[in-house]
Amino acid sequence: MTTRRPNAFTLIETVLSLGIVGIIAVSMTSIVLLSGKAIPSENDSDVVSVSAREVSNRISSELAAAIGISDASPTSITFTVPDRDGDTAEETFTYKWSGTTGDPLQWVYNGGTPITVATDVTEFRLGLDTVAATQTIPGPDAWGAEQVLYEHVGTIPNSSEVRGTTQISQYFRPECPATATAWTPTRATVKMKRSGTATQAPVLTALFSGVTIADLPDLLRTSAGTVDSSGVTSPTAFTDVTITPNSVLSMAPTAAMCLVLQPTLATTATKSGMAGQATGVAGYPARLLTSTTSGLTWTTVRDGGMACTIYGKFYGPTTATSSINRAVRATVTFEQRGGTAATSTTQLLNRPTAP
Repeated sequence: MTTRRPNAFTLIETVLSLGIVGIIAVSMTSIVLLSGKAIPSENDSDVVSVSAREVSNRISSELAAAIGISDASPTSITFTVPDRDGDTAEETFTYKWSGTTGDPLQWVYNGGTPITVATDVTEFRLGLDTVAATQTIPGPDAWGAEQVLYEHVGTIPNSSEVRGTTQISQYFRPECPATATAWTPTRATVKMKRSGTATQAPVLTALFSGVTIADLPDLLRTSAGTVDSSGVTSPTAFTDVTITPNSVLSMAPTAAMCLVLQPTLATTATKSGMAGQATGVAGYPARLLTSTTSGLTWTTVRDGGMACTIYGKFYGPTTATSSINRAVRATVTFEQRGGTAATSTTQLLNRPTAP
């Protein structure tokens, strides 16, 4: 009969096993300790230096795409960049540090709650290189500078006497700029001379009038003009006579006007004048009209126009020019406690306006 051995370790086996396990445990502990020492901590100077480079490079990269800078100081900057979140609106970034050693560097996105980018900051410095420039900005609508609205100063072979029931009128419609919303005449100069029988300077009145549907003078819509004809002394040589409207007439961009010369009760034979008629086409929507019925009926003179120059102004948008600084280069320096300062420089591609 065979005796069966029980399933158990002998004392010697147990002692040997414990010894082996102890050796393995000591070895593993040493390996873990050595590995832990080989891995740098977050406070290690090399790790902090790497973090500093990442921060300075990040800010420089975002500044490179800036399209506007609204505020900048040595320790903070606020700027806008193109849309980042798909809502078609520009994004606003702010980086700021209090300037106190140990305080964090913070980032603000679109005016929201500040987010800490890095802690224990010992230096954060921003520098912008700028160049002087000018910019044109829109201004309010206003009357522009005086300029020529209509001119016809060719050869003057003929003239029309202004006396009795005889009047002369120049129809014209200026070519307005596309942005103009109105125009107004400011003055006119007309070539005049004395009539053959006149012994004194001519006496007459002038009207700046609107026009009828038939493009004739509308004597119900007029502004009287002051006529200075004192310098007309010759019955043969033409002299410039200045006519100034007594009130401002605001005309629509497509509206036409007539300059009408009329006699007065004092326009006798000795005080009558001759308005010159220039030949050729003026190059404007214009025509010369004459009346022998005190303006009740008018006849169009096909060839030529009143020898005159009419000045005026256009009303519309204005612009202003101002001096500005454009940022062309940014330098960012950043350092955390225990690390080395990192500096990065970038070109600002859009040359944004700098404060």
